[in-house]
Amino acid sequence: MAFDTRRQFYQVVQSVRLADVATGALRLARDDERRVRALFEVGSVSKSDVLKAQVRTAQSQLDSLTAYQAVINQRISLAELMGLRESELAEVDTVLTAEVRDYEEGALVAEAAKARPDLKAVDAEWRAARAAVLSARLSRLPYVTVSSFIDFSPRRTFTQKSFGTFYILGREHGDHTPDDYIVRDTLGTVIDPVTTGRSQTDRTFGGQIALTWDLFNGFATDSRIASARARLLRADEARNALNRNLEAEVHQALLAYREAAERGRVATSSVESATENLKLTQQKYNVGSSTILDLIDAQVQLQRAQSDRVTALAGLRVAEAQIEMVRGRE
Repeated sequence: MAFDTRRQFYQVVQSVRLADVATGALRLARDDERRVRALFEVGSVSKSDVLKAQVRTAQSQLDSLTAYQAVINQRISLAELMGLRESELAEVDTVLTAEVRDYEEGALVAEAAKARPDLKAVDAEWRAARAAVLSARLSRLPYVTVSSFIDFSPRRTFTQKSFGTFYILGREHGDHTPDDYIVRDTLGTVIDPVTTGRSQTDRTFGGQIALTWDLFNGFATDSRIASARARLLRADEARNALNRNLEAEVHQALLAYREAAERGRVATSSVESATENLKLTQQKYNVGSSTILDLIDAQVQLQRAQSDRVTALAGLRVAEAQIEMVRGRE
């Protein structure tokens, strides 16, 4: 997602810069048309030159409209990747510069092998598949289960009432006190009518050790072993495929980057040459040693060189982002 967003960002930058080039070309075409019309009025050029200038102006207008429509389309694509509306997307920084770097292929491969998340994921999957095979094989062996329990009984409080034979004393004068009422058993022993107390049961605990051996399970163990082996084979193949293709991916990304860097250098040199050629042609045209067609051709060459340079610089930044993705960096 980060790579796709970055690539789309440079697509927006490229479309904006190309739209600027198209606007400049339209302005030059209109200036040339006015110049050709002025020369036609004084009889220096023919009617066909005026018509050619009008065709170039119309073509420049069409190219400008197409370029600005491309800007809107690229902005919409970038906004969709970012989860925004195109109207919510801010202005894109169109400063398109790139510094050519010198990458070492061996160092890139080593860094990618350590940092790539897909390689880490496939290694983890391979280790998990090996563990699943070992676990399935160990299920053939007997296993021991251990269980234990412990029970804490709560405390218990109780009250006990005892009933026996009542003897009432001191009835001569009708005066009775609490001590006059006593309880005796049949032998005459005094009995306390109410007894209270508390009891507590000790902890109860125990344990069990069992040896289990699944001998007859309907070949379920064989099925689990076969499934685990198939998973290990798939994980091993995926792991080997990524490791085999790692060097090829790094090499391909590095070649694309070097090609984009070379295109950028050639495009920059072409812009410098086209700019110098336009200056010389303008000077020759001013002194009358060059025609209006030569001047227009020089302007068109400069426009194409500028467009190629914008495309080359955007391609260089995308190639740089591709290397960062291949090496496992965000």
